[in-house]
Amino acid sequence: MTKISSTPSDKAEIIQPKICELLAQGTGRVQAAKIMGIAYSTFTRWMDAHAPFASAVKKAEEQYYEAMKNEAEASIRKHIGTHWCCAAWYLERKYAKQYAKKEGNQAGWQGDRGKVLAYIDGQVRAATDPEDSKDEATEAAHEATQQPEDQQGADTQGQP
Repeated sequence: MTKISSTPSDKAEIIQPKICELLAQGTGRVQAAKIMGIAYSTFTRWMDAHAPFASAVKKAEEQYYEAMKNEAEASIRKHIGTHWCCAAWYLERKYAKQYAKKEGNQAGWQGDRGKVLAYIDGQVRAATDPEDSKDEATEAAHEATQQPEDQQGADTQGQP
């Protein structure tokens, strides 16, 4: 058995490669410290006191996040043609100005009764007949989503 030096920097240098390997695989900091037999408080102390250790830990975590991002993007590309929710999610985030849900102006189904609801300026209005396009709530929701772009979001930006 190898004896680990008593100085914290030596211990950090010895443990660093394995901790970084665990972090790059997605293990959290607390669990990685536990696996390596050190207290999490020791881990955080090393992060504060040893710049090379902290840098290696952050790099390992970034590797994991990048790998997860790539995997998620690949999954979206794989399923976008067969699952409408993948396409909707992608459009809402990539092209938010055109496709993101507008706060307060949404329509949808509620419960088993099949009532159509419109959420307009924080108020919920129900249409008794989903086929009735002349319903006040439906018209108001339609008008709210048809505002010119220069008027949308003007209140939140402090513009007149």
